[in-house]
Amino acid sequence: MDKYCIESRGILNDRELLYQCQTESMILPFEVEKISHVNEKKIISKGMSSYGYDVTLDNKFMYQDGPHVIVDPKSNQNIWKKIVVEEPYIIIQPGEVLLGVSKEKFRIPSNVLGLCFTKSTYARVGIQCLATPLEPGWEGFLTLEFVNNSKFPVKIYHSEGCCQIIFIAGEPPMLDYVAYGGKYQNQPSEPIASKV
Repeated sequence: MDKYCIESRGILNDRELLYQCQTESMILPFEVEKISHVNEKKIISKGMSSYGYDVTLDNKFMYQDGPHVIVDPKSNQNIWKKIVVEEPYIIIQPGEVLLGVSKEKFRIPSNVLGLCFTKSTYARVGIQCLATPLEPGWEGFLTLEFVNNSKFPVKIYHSEGCCQIIFIAGEPPMLDYVAYGGKYQNQPSEPIASKV
C-alpha cells in the first residue's frame, strides 16, 4: 500500500477525515468545522461534517450555449461557454445544465472512494448537484454538474456549500485511477467538459 492509504474500512467519520486531511492533504483547502455563517451572514454550509465534507463551489462556470443540436458526449466542447461570476450567485433556468468546479483540490488515497450527494438546501428547490465518483488515486479540482429539475429559475451561490462528499475506505483495487490512465487526472481549477 502507498503512503496515502488509511487503515480504516467503511465510511470515514470526522476524526478519520480530519487525520487524513491533516497528514496527507486529501482536501485542500480543508475547513475543519462546518461553516454556516460568514461575516454574520448565513450561507449554505461548507466544511467538515460528521461523516463527510461539504464542498465549496467556486465562481467559474460553463453553460450550454448555441443552436438546438443533438449533444454528443464524445464531442460536445463547442456547446459550452465559460463564465466567471462576480455576483454572489448564478441563475440556472428550468431544465438547464450548468458545470461548476470545487474550490477544494482533492487527492484521493488508493483505498478510498468518494461519492457526491446534493445538499438538502438545493435538493428541496429542485436542484441536483452531481459529480462522478472520486476514484482511488484521482487528484484534482472536482467538476460539478448542476441540473434544475424545477419549473422556476434558481440561484446557485458560489463560495458556499453545494454538495457533500462521503468517503468510503476499503481494500485498495488492483488498478487505481492513475494505473488505468484516467483522463480526468489532475483536473484544473475550472469546469471541464466531457472527454473521450
